[in-house]
Amino acid sequence: MPDPWKGWMWLRTAHVQELLTGLARGRMSLTHQAIHPFPSWRTVAYLRDLLMACGVLPAIDKQLLHTETWLTRRLAELDGHAHEPLLRRFATWHLLPALRARAARQPFPASARRFASEQFTYAQAFLTWLDEHDLDLPQCGQADLDSWHATHPNPIAPR
Repeated sequence: MPDPWKGWMWLRTAHVQELLTGLARGRMSLTHQAIHPFPSWRTVAYLRDLLMACGVLPAIDKQLLHTETWLTRRLAELDGHAHEPLLRRFATWHLLPALRARAARQPFPASARRFASEQFTYAQAFLTWLDEHDLDLPQCGQADLDSWHATHPNPIAPR
């Protein structure tokens, strides 16, 4: 359980007050997904732990939450980037469903979170490589894939 004195000091910080005011006034819904994008991840993690401990938010796998938060932040960093729509689809329709299904079956290990982040990073690196070689995904052929793999050893071989 969090230290009460730490909690009091925590409440006095401006970014915490901004988050709590947004929740209290209904500008932000009280859900795990709604608080993901808040800039201070430590504030979100601490508040989420408190709300789950009190039963206000449903208990959810923390590793999965950390992965979702990481992906939300990575995609926000790519806002306006040419590859953002494709990487968003990859995260939304491939990575997250697989991770959520795994978390529903068994506890979600930190290694699964690392694997997901490596997959995303590797996909982003591949798309950047395509750009550097004046290719786009529909043009990419087997020779291009072979060239990519020859110069970029796969750090995320299936586990």
